[in-house]
Amino acid sequence: MLGIKLEQPFSLLMEVVETDDHVPSMRVETKITITQFQHMLSYQGSFWIECANWSSFSNALNNSSLDATLKDMNDHFVLAISENKDKKILYWEFKKTDAGGGKKTIIAFSAEVDDDMLAKIKREFAEFPAWWSPSDPG
Repeated sequence: MLGIKLEQPFSLLMEVVETDDHVPSMRVETKITITQFQHMLSYQGSFWIECANWSSFSNALNNSSLDATLKDMNDHFVLAISENKDKKILYWEFKKTDAGGGKKTIIAFSAEVDDDMLAKIKREFAEFPAWWSPSDPG
């Protein structure tokens, strides 16, 4: 599988289903399941991410001032990890408005992550086989 799989703090599966070399990018099919108390939220969709943004996110995960953001090309999907007052926070958001503006969807999730969870996230992105030059600006 060419993708990312996490189980904590929520279930995340991102699989590459298409690539574009013209604007180095990839379309990823994404499934997210969030279980909290007696509730479950599920998201499934696909979107395009620029390879340069993927590389920047992966590199920022290993920066001492943790501030990493992964976004799709339309800013509908955001996955971010940051550090604030010695707490590491994972944040996910999906927002989309239909063409007429009559329907809006906004989903957001945040959770503190411990060092073990952060290490797993870092490892998943570090082991992702980039076919583009990771230092390429895109």
